[in-house]
This record gives sequence, C-alpha cells and structure tokens, in this order.
Amino acid sequence: MNKETVEKYIDGFNKNDHNQILACLTEDIVWTVFGHFRRTGKQADDAAIENEDFTGYPVLRIVRMVEEDDTAMAEIHGETHRATGEQLRMAMGEVFVMRDGLICERRAFVINIEENDYKWLLKCCAGVGRALHSLRTTADNEMPGPSEETTARSYS
Repeated sequence: MNKETVEKYIDGFNKNDHNQILACLTEDIVWTVFGHFRRTGKQADDAAIENEDFTGYPVLRIVRMVEEDDTAMAEIHGETHRATGEQLRMAMGEVFVMRDGLICERRAFVINIEENDYKWLLKCCAGVGRALHSLRTTADNEMPGPSEETTARSYS
C-alpha cells in the first residue's frame, strides 16, 4: 500500500494535480530537501508545488523503489525548467515515511545533473562495459576450465 501511495503522489506531480498530491499526505507532513528547505504542514506543501523559480511542472520517473515497514525509499530521475528557461535534470534519493497509508515525512537528497556530468557517466559506464567484456573474453580463451577431479570434489 505504501508504494502505491508514493506512486500516486509522484504521478500527481507529473500531472500537476494538487488534489491528487495532497490526498497522499498527512496534515502534519514534513518535507525536507537537504541543503535547500524544510516545510511542515500540508498547506506549506501545497504552496510549494508550484514555485515561481520554475515554469510548468516537473517530469518525474521512479527508477526503483523499496519498502520496509512504514518506510518507502525511491530513486527518482526528473526534469523541469527554471523560470529563466534553463532545463534542470536531477537525480533524487527520496525517503517516504508513512502513517496509515499516507506520507507523513518526505526526505529528499537532490543532485543536479549537468550535461557534462551526464555525458561523463555514460562514457564511464561504456568504458567499464568494454573492460569487463575484454576480461571475460581473455578469461574464456586463456584460462583452462576446472579439471574433472576438481569438479568431482566440488560437488561431493
């Protein structure tokens, strides 16, 4: 149930649906974006949904989510636009503390992803993939497999 509430909450941001967002929150919600702000109460959250520093509304995508007891944690990627027109891409780690199926606390770690950082990340991932492929090919071609004696001992 908690994961479904978080999914509904994020979907509300994607549709800019205040009622859907607010329906997922307790009255005493605490929303912290570390290094930026801390807001308390549903009305404070409602006022922050549309921020004059940004235009439109964000596009958020839950990459993965895990749940344990009264807590759901999600990796979220998002995009939005500043009022200046600049595109902002971000990666977020979000902790959602739940009470009775509603979000009573949201703790967010937000990292802005610059274009060069994004390209660097892709390049590193490609480099690691090439290195692993090279190691695997070398190992397959040059290293002998287990002997029959070793294999027999492994399974006894």
